[in-house]
Amino acid sequence: MTVLRLLILSIAFLSIRVNAQEKGTIRAVIIGVSKYKNLDSSLQLNYADRDALSFYNFVSQGGFGPIKKENIHILTNEQAQFEQIRRTSLLALFPKDLQPNDHTIIYFAGHGDIQAEFNSAFLLAHDAPTGTDYHLDGAWEIEELEKNIQRASKRGMRVSLFVDACRSGKALSKMGSQRALEALSSNWENIVKVVSCGPEQLSQEDSRWGGGHGVFTYYLLRAFSGLADTDEDRKIRVFELNEYLSKEVRKETQMKQIPRCSGPDTRVVVEVNPEIAFLEEKNTKPMRSPEKGASWPDQMAVYLKSNYRKNEEKLRFRQTIC
Repeated sequence: MTVLRLLILSIAFLSIRVNAQEKGTIRAVIIGVSKYKNLDSSLQLNYADRDALSFYNFVSQGGFGPIKKENIHILTNEQAQFEQIRRTSLLALFPKDLQPNDHTIIYFAGHGDIQAEFNSAFLLAHDAPTGTDYHLDGAWEIEELEKNIQRASKRGMRVSLFVDACRSGKALSKMGSQRALEALSSNWENIVKVVSCGPEQLSQEDSRWGGGHGVFTYYLLRAFSGLADTDEDRKIRVFELNEYLSKEVRKETQMKQIPRCSGPDTRVVVEVNPEIAFLEEKNTKPMRSPEKGASWPDQMAVYLKSNYRKNEEKLRFRQTIC
């Protein structure tokens, strides 16, 4: 009996190790800039840093799968200097110990703009300069970001990019926002890319979404909670995410903002985990900060857990009768 139990435990352990190897190592770079060092007060954002914190909450709780603390990098406001962003993202995209099925997640919330004389689009770091001399310092060129992501993908890295840029009422220039969104909206081969809106639109942020968030990130995290899981298989695929975000954000903004998702339609973006605490509906604070764990359950998480269990029962019943 003891030998049999040891054999079963050994098989289970090997199964867990094989499963972990199949999924690879997850790394995340999360950036949110509300406060800009050199921009006028009228151009400062309200909730980009909070959006990044909420995305961090999701990732750190295993939203994309088990992840080591040292593999999550969150840079907000003063921490989000361009050189730090660039260095951190390159280390995540090109690790020395790259293994098959490794996954790098990049999230950015903040301003986007253009340097017209070069027709180049940028995501702006905290230290972005006044004017548009972005080639010199303080801004992340989208073309360079795309090249690095494509290089990493060809080496076997799985990459997911989420961008919430060019916020309504705070855009640096209409042309700059449009060009940045055009660059982000183009198809990047074999990359899961989710952008907050199309080139002719601007992203919206307001206190009515979770006490203060961008509408895109608010509904992105709701989608990940399982609300986008239309076939109830506990996996959110690219096409499901696209359908959910397009419908909900379009409705919330009276068709002024429609997110765009690209990548292989059936690729799994996240697997639904009902134990993860999501955005607090009524409280104005993020569920977690990088220093503290979640200290209270939120109403949405309670609802989602009960809803998940109902779906689990349906799935079990369906499997029984098939």
